[in-house]
Amino acid sequence: MEECLLAKRSVRSVAARLGAQSNLLVDTVGDVSSYVLTLIPKIGSRVFGSHYPLAFQRGLIGENSTNFRAYFNNFACTTPPLAISLADSMNISEVLKKPITLKVSNHPFPPVAEDLLKNRNYSTISTTMDVMIIVSMSYIMAAYSQLIITEGIKKSKHMQILSGLRPWMYWITNFAWDFIYFVVQMAAFVGIFYAFNIVVYNNELAMQACQMVDCLNPFSRANTQCCGRSEGRIYTDHILTDSSELGIMLPVIFFGIQGFAYWYFVFKREYKTNSRLFSQCKQSFQSDENFQYNNRSLKEDGGCTDEDSDIAAEKSIAKAMDKQNTAVVVDGVKKWQDWQYRMFYSNSIKMLTGENDISYGDAFIYGRSVKTDWRKACANVGYCPQFDAVLEEMTGEETLYMFARIRGIPKGHIPQKVTEHVHAVIHTIGIGLYAKKLIKEYSGGNKRRLSLGIALVGMPAVLLLDEPTTGVDPKARRIIWNIFTGIRALGTSLVLTSHNMEECEALCTELAIMVDGSFKCYGSCQHIKSKYGAGFTLLIRLARAEQADAAKNEVIRAFPGAILKVFLEFSRGAVITSHDNNKNNSAEQN
Repeated sequence: MEECLLAKRSVRSVAARLGAQSNLLVDTVGDVSSYVLTLIPKIGSRVFGSHYPLAFQRGLIGENSTNFRAYFNNFACTTPPLAISLADSMNISEVLKKPITLKVSNHPFPPVAEDLLKNRNYSTISTTMDVMIIVSMSYIMAAYSQLIITEGIKKSKHMQILSGLRPWMYWITNFAWDFIYFVVQMAAFVGIFYAFNIVVYNNELAMQACQMVDCLNPFSRANTQCCGRSEGRIYTDHILTDSSELGIMLPVIFFGIQGFAYWYFVFKREYKTNSRLFSQCKQSFQSDENFQYNNRSLKEDGGCTDEDSDIAAEKSIAKAMDKQNTAVVVDGVKKWQDWQYRMFYSNSIKMLTGENDISYGDAFIYGRSVKTDWRKACANVGYCPQFDAVLEEMTGEETLYMFARIRGIPKGHIPQKVTEHVHAVIHTIGIGLYAKKLIKEYSGGNKRRLSLGIALVGMPAVLLLDEPTTGVDPKARRIIWNIFTGIRALGTSLVLTSHNMEECEALCTELAIMVDGSFKCYGSCQHIKSKYGAGFTLLIRLARAEQADAAKNEVIRAFPGAILKVFLEFSRGAVITSHDNNKNNSAEQN
């Protein structure tokens, strides 16, 4: 015991001379190894490593010699030179009978190739874990964006916003759900590391015991696997901590800044705060000489450039209309030519629904401007796009139920009112047998019916229909026509675009023919027929060119007043004639 007290005083004296803190705790123990093995299970290796960096033990060897041992804990990388410095200071002070203090500088040698290979072996497992974690996390992150991208591509998101869903609500609900789902996934992810911990390799007590018992044997690889340095054990022992000097505060701050930046760009895009800049760019593009040249060439090739009298009269009526008491008023809306698809009327419908920006003119729906506030203008508008804007992972009934809730049927009426309304729409569009099936199992005709049902939810006052019967068989097309006829009889205004003249004639009370992005004629079906349908074109293909004269004479005899427009002579001839009661139209060569 006297030796222990002497060692304690010696340690305190040397530590004080080295500038140690006044609250330095020095315990006196019997055997250091036994004490360490007893203490670690009680306080844990992390506390032991932080508060017990050094230990010294003096023992007698024979009658005239003593053995002085210095122990260090490698939790702190500077403990080996510190242990040697204290041990030498105590021994020299004891021999010289006066206080001696040694100052030691620790400068490790540069690592050699053998050290690099040894460190590489230590970090192989941790590197493999890092790579696998990164790969698995990439799949998890991609899963969060998949549904949002799918909704954007299929235009389902636009349909939801058009039905009344606020953009901020859309993004916040998506974020809240993804955040909760992410927390659950991360909890399970971290839990796997603890659930599959292998005691012999990851238990801290086993590590310490292995270091003290058999770590000095360089030939026993199995024994030294559990004896890594503290920075090597951080991969499994300290998953939720960071041992660097700066900690994790700086990365968290930058992640927060990055998050605010993402939210800013999301809402900037949703609320189109940069629409003025885009409009200026469009105006600059439209004033470009190359564009004007192409536009002039288009007019020259397109033939008719004079404005029809019916169109001029309709423009005057539109300008004089009361925007508050009229369902849809369109004033000067233009969409520059889409050179790839030439979908002029589809782009016009997209402008009316807010999907595309209006570059010129304006449109009003029940007194609200589509150009300045399309969400309020389209609050009472149903939209059936050209392509089915539905999520195929949902059933038809779930889709209609979702849009019924977005339309604003009171929550207190659920499930009675919403269910009744949804069932009424299902019965109207005729998909009762398939309502509870996934949409991806629907045929093309049933998908078009479902798209029509989405437009009918809430019985809006205006229906915008962009080729609603595209890809539908004749029987289903006739059923959809009957639905439109019934809806129109209830007082709903229909705006329909179609390539099918039979469809337009069956459903529309007023027709407008669009060429190169602008109306060329307007009026009722009978009015357009009477004005532009007086005459026909006859095309004759002959096997031999010498038969041309006989064919011309026969046509003139059968159709008095017919005019020969074009005659081409090749290995065979072609005679094109036109019979026109008004004698104002001529035929064209095909």
